[in-house]
Amino acid sequence: MLFHIVSYLLLSLGIACLPLCQGLYTHFLLAFFLFTFAYSAQIIKKFYLSKASQQSLIAISVFLAIGALASVRKIGEWQLVWISWYLLLAIQVLYLFQPKKTPGWLFSYLLSALQLGIAAEYTKSPAFFIFYLLFLALSPLGFSILIIKSEVKESINKFLKPKLPYIKWLSSTTLSVFFLTAIIFIALPRTEKPFLATREKKGLIPKLQQTGLSDSQIIKGEKFCFRPEVSLGELSEYKKKKTILMLVETDKPFLWRVKAFNNFEAKSGIWSIKVKDRRQFNLQNGYLRLKPLYLSQASLIRIQPQQFIHHKFYIKNFTGNFLPCAYQVLEIGDLPATRVNIDVSENIYLPQQLKFNTSYNVVSIQKIFPSHILRSLPRKYPEEIKKLYLQLPSNLDDRIVKLTAKILKDIPPVQYDEVATLQKFLIRNYTYTAQRLSGENQLSKFLFEDFRGDCEYFATALVIMLRIAGIPARLVIGFSKGDYDPVSRITIVTPEYAHAWVEVYFPEVGWLTCDPIPNGVNAQQWSETPSPEIPKSEILTLAKEEITPPEEELVPPEEAAPEEEVTPPQEEAAPPEEEITPPEEELVPPEEAAPEE
Repeated sequence: MLFHIVSYLLLSLGIACLPLCQGLYTHFLLAFFLFTFAYSAQIIKKFYLSKASQQSLIAISVFLAIGALASVRKIGEWQLVWISWYLLLAIQVLYLFQPKKTPGWLFSYLLSALQLGIAAEYTKSPAFFIFYLLFLALSPLGFSILIIKSEVKESINKFLKPKLPYIKWLSSTTLSVFFLTAIIFIALPRTEKPFLATREKKGLIPKLQQTGLSDSQIIKGEKFCFRPEVSLGELSEYKKKKTILMLVETDKPFLWRVKAFNNFEAKSGIWSIKVKDRRQFNLQNGYLRLKPLYLSQASLIRIQPQQFIHHKFYIKNFTGNFLPCAYQVLEIGDLPATRVNIDVSENIYLPQQLKFNTSYNVVSIQKIFPSHILRSLPRKYPEEIKKLYLQLPSNLDDRIVKLTAKILKDIPPVQYDEVATLQKFLIRNYTYTAQRLSGENQLSKFLFEDFRGDCEYFATALVIMLRIAGIPARLVIGFSKGDYDPVSRITIVTPEYAHAWVEVYFPEVGWLTCDPIPNGVNAQQWSETPSPEIPKSEILTLAKEEITPPEEELVPPEEAAPEEEVTPPQEEAAPPEEEITPPEEELVPPEEAAPEE
């Protein structure tokens, strides 16, 4: 009985380190259940596997592990730990279903030691020292009992008894193991170049040190926020700053959305939010649930479980009233605020500016739909969508209209195909570089002269071309991915990751992300349509055409003023009241529905 207790502890200590490895917490109970079941079945000797069956199952486990390893680069480094650990667990469980003698038990102890080794690779928790100490302390006891149980019991006892009593040998060995364990644990993981790479070597700390900061030195630095308006090339200036804006805990990096714009002025190259209707929502203990805007029930049921994403944001030197999130937001939790405001572009405003060390949780939907679904959607848009997101600048260069018509000339009039075609045209014919152009009409310079520019130029060109084609689109700014560490699952966001992209409206689905730069996010969403080859000579031919200013530019200022009447706040406030934020009644009481004054 004592032998089985000691052996169970020795074999289970490897699994006990499972929660210490980042990303493996949820698998702990399952692993312990499988192991305990196998060990119990082995003790009562009611179920054994034949050697051939055991070898076949182990081979299948190895084959599945190799197949899973093929996708590690896409999944993340912590999945490598998961696969390795469960391969060892599978071999260990299968090996228990076999009658064992002394070598068999020693092999089982070795598998547990390998699991402890993986924990040493990926944790610096003091709890690991306790598990490691117990394993090394129990090992001599287990080995001693195993020797006594072995076939050579008498000869071993005769050999040991004259030289060293069994109890003295066991106690001295255990005491030696304690000091040896302390030396190994302190020396190996804590040296500058440890034999086993630790979290300090692979995790968040070295990435922070590269920015001049350590884990405990993320202090208040230069504050950063986006201006109310954004001009072409502005983000390239932000990318020169290095201060840490926020940390995001996530399974994989995303686009972190801050604000969306609907109005563009071509001559100055400035994006702004023309209609600022907002609705106020009260938070219950920092919690708010939102109904997905414009997403029909039929489209919602197509969302896969893995597309519901949880993030935790730790705000550092980012400030302003806009709340960074991953689009599309379903829930906000633990936010230190009593209310938020949400406008028609789904920008989330706080009543006060974000402060250093503010943290909150967000649950979002990553909306990706098969191309055949998007192609089948009717091309009908709500009036408030057409009014806000089909607006074209009055001083737009007519060469952009001609270029758009030329690109879409042989493309079927299907919204998905037109979006994908325009996106690929920009990626294929223009160079992405952190460069700011000078002067007026910078969008025209980007398209017809320089053929290179920062993300704002790509995104602005796509929005304007989509609107010319009659497709609602808007410009979004925020941050791209960040510096992601797959071990700690932390993304470090600095101003150098400032980014602009496009959101395109599809009926029954809502707004979908379209990043028109090379290797952009969600590139697979728009990959199925071939882009037509437009010779550079044709673009240059358009570039040589004389620009004809539209008649609107000739209207005197006093006559041009009524342009604001196109979207007066009084008229815009009513339609979005029902359409834009249709949460459930219990979540949006009637007194919250009124626009903020």
